[in-house]
Amino acid sequence: MQQFFAQHASYCDPTSVRPWHWRTDQFLAGGGELMDTGAHYCDTLRYLFGDPRTVFASVRQLQRLPLQRDDQVVYDNREDTWVATLEFESGLVGVWSCTTAAPGHAFTHLVYYGTEGCLLDQGDVFLGPFPKGKVILKDGAQIPMERLQQEFLASLGEEGRARLFPYGWMEGVQLECYDFVRAVSEGEPVEVDGTTGMKAKAIGAAILESAALGQAVSYQDVLAGRIEAYQQLINEHWGL
Repeated sequence: MQQFFAQHASYCDPTSVRPWHWRTDQFLAGGGELMDTGAHYCDTLRYLFGDPRTVFASVRQLQRLPLQRDDQVVYDNREDTWVATLEFESGLVGVWSCTTAAPGHAFTHLVYYGTEGCLLDQGDVFLGPFPKGKVILKDGAQIPMERLQQEFLASLGEEGRARLFPYGWMEGVQLECYDFVRAVSEGEPVEVDGTTGMKAKAIGAAILESAALGQAVSYQDVLAGRIEAYQQLINEHWGL
């Protein structure tokens, strides 16, 4: 794999008042979709490509969205737009961008490029790759993602399927719960632990830190807490 592009643009009407909830508060949630649903994509990126080396990003709030909190209207204080370039330890480079402040034309486009072709995803910029995607080779041949999944399952054999998909379960949350119960009952570590989650969240944090500083940042420095320009605002709010 050499490069990827994950890009989304849509529009939220700033004249529409939406209900307030804790996720709409920067100081409770840590940020907007970047630190919320974005954590899932960051986890996928680490799983597929390993750790980033550097992150360079621009993060903006292009429009203020009103929120109804009890008997008053408050305003969303989180980002609604980001454009990030991520360079990984492996040498792979990717662009991840998202905005909900783009009127007129909405689009989502995700492509992962290797040396022999690409994976064209058909989902969103947070939770893919999706089953409706396809591999397109440089000679024009196309292979549906669903076919690749079927071939992978067939290659596992009974023992492999039982290990990865116990009781025939295929749904992710079921498997997470099973893995937790298994770990507790057997005294073994879970497959995805808190440290893994922290490393995924650190990618989103690095995007915010890069934007706050106006320069590229080291992912490892953000992970270790050595860079906290954006985080400092939250720390001060809570007296940390």
